[in-house]
This record gives sequence, structure tokens and C-alpha cells, in this order.
Amino acid sequence: MIARKRQQNSYDHRLRELIFQSGRTEAARRIGVPRSTIHGWTKARPRPVVTLTADGDYIESLEKRVFSLERRAARLRALLRLCIVLLRFSGFALAYQRLPQGSDKENLLRVIDRANRFVRLPRLLASIGISSSRYYDWKNSQECGLDEVSSCPKSSPGQMTATERSKRRSMVQSEAYRHLSVGSIARLAARLGKVYACSSTW
Repeated sequence: MIARKRQQNSYDHRLRELIFQSGRTEAARRIGVPRSTIHGWTKARPRPVVTLTADGDYIESLEKRVFSLERRAARLRALLRLCIVLLRFSGFALAYQRLPQGSDKENLLRVIDRANRFVRLPRLLASIGISSSRYYDWKNSQECGLDEVSSCPKSSPGQMTATERSKRRSMVQSEAYRHLSVGSIARLAARLGKVYACSSTW
């Protein structure tokens, strides 16, 4: 059987200071302070306590600030509920949308990371229709760039680079090679040392 941990009580510093200065322990005993604790108060000088003495103007300003913040929070909650309802009615979900631009993914990841300080990540991802695997795939790909076609040689060593794709496009669209088939252009590009890629990728 596991013994329950004893709960340690906290007492007002003013009560401890009263016991130390006056030596009267009746008040502390009446509210149930242990005798050993009272004995320690009578022997040891109380530690200094930092407190705040607030005047009427300061309290009034705090009340106004709390009221303003409560109204702002209520307004933000109402707007958030409206956005969620509109998204649900429209059927929009990122599960069915592509984000080919890396900058769009970076902005979305930045917003998710900020919101994750207040809302758990699984709930955030579920609300916008992003799977956890897709989210972590974006996170792990940030170092190599988040564009739809990865330029990271470590993750896709056989994939064409941006320069090779540009050369491929220019050759396919060129009037000089209009009479050739795609397979012939691919073989010609390899013979000229421009692009080395299978013709099926053209």
C-alpha cells in the first residue's frame, strides 16, 4: 500500500509575524496550526515579504483593464466561432487542398507553432484538416525548402534539379526540336550533356 503524501499547509505571513512579536499562540491554535509549527514561529524571525500597497486609482485602472481584456477575449471568441462555422459549411479543409508554394507552408507552420502555445497540436491540426504525418513532413522538410518539388538532394537524389527542369522545358518548347518526339528530345539532351533523365519523366 502506497502511503499518501502529507499535504503541507501555507499560512499568512502576518499571522507568523504576530506570533513572533507577541508570543501569543492562542489564535494560531484555534485555527488548527500544529504546535511544532507554532513553536518554530516563536523562535525564528519571519522572512521579509514583498507586497503591493494599491491605492484606489490603481485598483480602478486594473478593473478597467480587466474589463477591456474580457471584452476583447469575448469578441475574439465570437469571431473564431464564426470562422469555424463558415469553414464547416463551405466544406473547406486542407486535407483536400494543395499548397505548392513553400512560403505558404512556412506561414502556416509559423501560425500553428504560435497557436500551439495555447491549444494542443492534435486539436489544431484536426480543426484545419491537416494530418500529423503531413505536418511533420513539412517540419522536417524546412531545411531543404517547402516548395512542391523538393530541391533537397538528400531526400530525393534521383530527382531533377531546378536547372535541369528549366533546360527540359526550353528544349520541349523550342521550335528547333518541334519535329522530334519527346523520347528523341530526351536522348538528344543526354547526348548534349544538358539533362540526364529517363524519357518517361519528360
